[in-house]
Amino acid sequence: MLSRRQFIVLLGSTGAVAAAGVAGVSLLGGEETGDGFPVIRYGQESCVHCGMIIDDPRFAAARTDRGERHFDDIGCLAEDLVAFPAEAEDTNLFVHDYGTEAWLAACDATYVKSTEIRTPMASGVAAFAAREGANRASVDLNGDLFAFPSLTSFCVTGGHA
Repeated sequence: MLSRRQFIVLLGSTGAVAAAGVAGVSLLGGEETGDGFPVIRYGQESCVHCGMIIDDPRFAAARTDRGERHFDDIGCLAEDLVAFPAEAEDTNLFVHDYGTEAWLAACDATYVKSTEIRTPMASGVAAFAAREGANRASVDLNGDLFAFPSLTSFCVTGGHA
């Protein structure tokens, strides 16, 4: 039979092990939701490209080749794609819709670049799930409209498609 003291020591040890397990799981990056989208710990996690804290979902992005990599700005994703081109067939690139903050496949989005869009690293690029929303934003924000294949040109070189 356990003494009261032994029980308290055992209980404390179990709690410490459980707390360490929870902390270990929460520190692991690259979690995915049940729907296959990345999970970014906003306000806690840093962009793998520039090192800034990721805290605005409207501009956050991710890629899943070379491990899951998270970015605070779509421009950081574009620069990462220039430095490390996607070679794997199973590469997934994700951005958030500017209006709804919902994840979407980067290649399916329509993008707007404008000096009026204040992004974490000043790329001025926002993604839209619907082309109509991107068209409205490009007019309202005096921006340029472009599709995914031109992402690196617009973000990295400042060029036009």
